[in-house]
Parts: sequence; structure tokens; C-alpha cells
Amino acid sequence: MPRNSRVVPGFDPDHKPVYDVPRRKKHQAIPHVVPTRKSVNRSYVRVSQPLSAELMMRLETDPRVVLISPFPTKVECVVYDRYGPVGHKCYNPEIGVMMVDGSYVYMDVVPRAIQLERPGIARRTDALRRACREKWGIHYAVHNELSLRIEPQWSNIQKVWRHLWVDDLKALMAVRQVIDQVGPWTTIGEVRRKAKLACPIWRTDDHDTRLDDVDRSFSALMQLYARGHIRLDLSRPFSDDTVVSLRMKNALTQMKGAA
Repeated sequence: MPRNSRVVPGFDPDHKPVYDVPRRKKHQAIPHVVPTRKSVNRSYVRVSQPLSAELMMRLETDPRVVLISPFPTKVECVVYDRYGPVGHKCYNPEIGVMMVDGSYVYMDVVPRAIQLERPGIARRTDALRRACREKWGIHYAVHNELSLRIEPQWSNIQKVWRHLWVDDLKALMAVRQVIDQVGPWTTIGEVRRKAKLACPIWRTDDHDTRLDDVDRSFSALMQLYARGHIRLDLSRPFSDDTVVSLRMKNALTQMKGAA
């Protein structure tokens, strides 16, 4: 059960976003449509800007994230100026997230340049954090380029994202079997060698073409990571030497099976 006893809005199966991002917006923000398998009730999420799409990529590939809710609710908070409170105002956090441990987070994305240009954003952030904590006991976070594009983590996350949508059940089962056989840890290179997955072939009426650049083992590993079955070190660029280790619950299951 979630740790938070209060009902956090935005995560019901019939949830509808409290704000619909228009297809075209003034200023310089470019709305994006992002595919997702973690949204509460749909297969895509419309976000307000490219940076929000990058946040969605991080959330979709993060095994700690269970559900994603676009524009989960309106948050009413007290507005302050330099002299104190001056009234109330409602804001629409862009993303709500439910974590595997039952905690919740509301999130927004504001480019760093805009944060520096508009000091009122810092006051708004503090007001939203206070309101979310007092009403539901949850966190509110604001992301920008500095938190989203940490390297080499961001490049690794982009690789996970690209391989996330591959539909190859045979490769997934073969790689999972190799990991179960070699023990609680191995490397990407060792999994590649032991899985021995055949190269896919593109067949046409005229001839067959071997797709040598398609790495089925790597795609399966990326999917197992995103699903929370294995651990990968995102702090270094992926290579054949990258360590692949079972998550604790899966390692315990393997040990019990061996006994």
C-alpha cells in the first residue's frame, strides 16, 4: 500500500488532465507528444516543450517510476511578494509521478535561462512545495537542463529509450535465461556472447538482407533494466564491460531457486 494515507489526485484510472496542451503555442515553446506505457490511462502524453519530453524519457526508463499522470490536478497556493502573502493562485503541475515505494511527486520543467530571468519563479516553486506538502504530504520538484542532461547518464538513458519499444520476446527470454544462469552479476559483453542470438533478416521478394547493426541482446538488456529486473551503471558510458547485476528481490529469488 502507498505510504501516503491521503488520496493524491491524478492517479485514478479515469483521470483526465486538468489542462490540455494546445497543438500550437505562442512564445517559443514547442509542444511534443511522447509515447508512454506508464500513463494512468493512455498510450501517449502531450507535453508543453522539448525539455518536458526529456523528463518523460527519464521517467519512462526509470524502474522506480510506476505511474505517470499528465497535469494531475490544480494546486492552490498562497502567493507571496517581498512583503509577505498577497493572495491565492492556482497552478497546474505538468507531471505527476507515483514511485514503486508508494510515494508521489509533482513536477514541472522550467528552462534555466527563464529561472534566472524571472525571480518570481523561485517564490512560486516554494509556494507549490509548501502547498503539496501540506495538502497531500508529497514532494514538488522543478527540473531544468542542469538536472535532465547530466552526462554520461543522459546519453545512456537515451539508449534505453530507443531500445524500449522493440518487440522481441525471444531475445528477452534468452537474455533473461543467461542472466539467471551466470549468477547475481555479469557484463553486457558476456550476455551478448552467451545469448547467441541470431541476426534478424529483412526479407523481400528479391533478396534477404542481414541486419547486422541490430543488437537484440542489448535491446533486451535495456528493457530488463527499465522494467526493474536488473541494475546498470548509468554513470559511465555503456560498453561490453558494463556490469549487469540482479536487483535485490530478483537475486533473492534466484538464491531460493538454487537452494
